[in-house]
Amino acid sequence: MRFHAPIAMAVAVGAVLAPPASAALVSQGTLRVGADALWSRGVLGQGQTVAVIDKGFAGLDRSIAFGELPPRQDMTIQLFDPASGLDGSDEFGQPSVHGVRMAELIHDIAPQAHLVLVGYRTMEQFAQAAAWVASQGIPIVTHSNSFLTPPFDGTGPAARAVDAAAAAGVLWLNSAGNFGQRHWRGVAPPTGLAIPIAPRPGDPLVYSLAWGSPAVTASLSVEQQVPGGAWAEVQRSTPESSINAVTTPLITTGGAYRVVVRQEAGPPVELDLVSRTVGFGAAAVPDGSIPAPGNAAGAVAVGDRGRAEAH
Repeated sequence: MRFHAPIAMAVAVGAVLAPPASAALVSQGTLRVGADALWSRGVLGQGQTVAVIDKGFAGLDRSIAFGELPPRQDMTIQLFDPASGLDGSDEFGQPSVHGVRMAELIHDIAPQAHLVLVGYRTMEQFAQAAAWVASQGIPIVTHSNSFLTPPFDGTGPAARAVDAAAAAGVLWLNSAGNFGQRHWRGVAPPTGLAIPIAPRPGDPLVYSLAWGSPAVTASLSVEQQVPGGAWAEVQRSTPESSINAVTTPLITTGGAYRVVVRQEAGPPVELDLVSRTVGFGAAAVPDGSIPAPGNAAGAVAVGDRGRAEAH
């Protein structure tokens, strides 16, 4: 929720300060994190540079026109995804406004900081972006995305890219991922273990199943209940690597759904199942739910615990 600046300050308990003059709109969150305490000391981000690394900056000019972000000439833009350009591409192949929203938050909190918008799409482009930021001497990075490809132990390519940037002096702030309710971990027999899900009609389903050994073979399928009560398979995963199987986006049409996980070969191991969208309800396992690069040793993983959802 966003308020005009005077209203935002009025609802803040004990706030008597006006927000920075450059802020046409101020996010409610800036007061909740105590940004006004820094403003009162004249700390507005002056002389500082912050890179926002994201998969898309669609709607940038609209945000600038509304005064949410500074003019283009006052920001630096570096893109590593030439195919998608500034608008970028999310997990469903659509232009993404996510990077613009993240940049707006930074600008609200530190309106005089210089913003660097860095776009990427693939894992390889992400590594290039991380290396570029470090080479430019940019001291602070915020990255609010996650890769659902294993390993999930902080040793994967995305985590290594972050660790290299951190070793070069970059303070890397990463979202914890918000997968607390969208992660399951357990052992599954060859006959399959069914996990109920409750998508709304039109919800997309996207899954990543991971395990730790290439000696193991595992898969997952999405099933829908048909009239009469039987279950029909509507999608099956495909191997992404020797330790990972994934599904492509599936749009639900209503009714009951479940995910069935199977380990077909190898000694029994714990499997990690992550959903990009719909949670697992009572079957969710928050432990181990921080994916890369939030699990990197060089990252400061930041999360939020809502009233009803564990993150």
